Amino acid sequence: MTMNKTIYKVTTTTCGTCKMVQPHWDKAKKANPDVEFIEVVADKSEEDMQFAKEYSVSQLPTFIVLEGGKEIKRHRGFASEAQIKDLIS
Repeated sequence: MTMNKTIYKVTTTTCGTCKMVQPHWDKAKKANPDVEFIEVVADKSEEDMQFAKEYSVSQLPTFIVLEGGKEIKRHRGFASEAQIKDLIS
């Protein structure tokens, strides 16, 4: 299976809203096996911090959807399962 669409959730280890989003993220991930879900924890590794800087993340969580390597959608702040599904549709 080739995954052309990827959704990134940019978070930190101390982000309370990010923790509230986690169940919605997990449900959307399970319901959409054709989409790659990647969690970027900006305060955990240099690579993740670089990703957050490269995409100018200024609010947490931030959801970034890439298709064919290009950003096509972005959402900042809390997201329900329906909002996450809308992002990847």
